Amino acid sequence: MDGVVIYVSKDRSRAIIWCEDHGPLGLARRDAMPPASQPPLRVGELVRFEAIDDAGTRLCGRLARLAAPPVTGLPDLLRSETRAGARRAQLRVLGGTAPGARSCANEVAVQRV
Repeated sequence: MDGVVIYVSKDRSRAIIWCEDHGPLGLARRDAMPPASQPPLRVGELVRFEAIDDAGTRLCGRLARLAAPPVTGLPDLLRSETRAGARRAQLRVLGGTAPGARSCANEVAVQRV
């Protein structure tokens, strides 16, 4: 499954990931994070992972960065899109930019639904 990193803990041991299926948010624990030899994950990075259901918690295993550049300012972008209209903001992983979507990276867009 693909998703966007929306939170990384200060000690870089955990991350929360918005999932493309709009189901529960995913939790990536230390064992799923990139090895110390790679740069740490950052908010806004597009990742691919193995989704695992663990007693109602969606765990993200085998995190791998995708080639798209990070979406900078993602939390602020989502907040502003949500406040701007009555419809809620929704992230979509796209091959290109869909009609009516505000592009925020090569493969991620924010769209009101």
